[in-house]
Amino acid sequence: PTVMTLVALGRVLGLTPSDFLKSEAAEGEVTPLPTGLSGPHVMMRFLTRIEGDTVWEVYDATIPKSPAPYSSDTHDGIEHVLVLEGQAWVGPSDDMKLLSKGAHTAFDGSKPHSYHAPSGETKILLIMEYAK
Repeated sequence: PTVMTLVALGRVLGLTPSDFLKSEAAEGEVTPLPTGLSGPHVMMRFLTRIEGDTVWEVYDATIPKSPAPYSSDTHDGIEHVLVLEGQAWVGPSDDMKLLSKGAHTAFDGSKPHSYHAPSGETKILLIMEYAK
């Protein structure tokens, strides 16, 4: 499935995308790479869900090299992006930030936002934060 399909289903049902997914790793186990989800121009792999007063979803994602930024569909929650490898422009479409390895930004997913990796593929840790 695409992540935006899960977002759309979640909106109707009052759920988050990870309510439809299962982390493949049990405590103390090493598992193969998780199943990928396609996003709008981003390949994402669901890693885990952490639930308390807030729901946190953790994804490993890759932003492909592209000549122009692409816009993500809006969704609930706060989007946190930590660059693991490479460099990319990320964030609200009207105020994107250039992030390099080790840099982090966070922004409201319900506002238009974009990704752009003009110089090469960029690997990120994408963490979604949802209020309960």
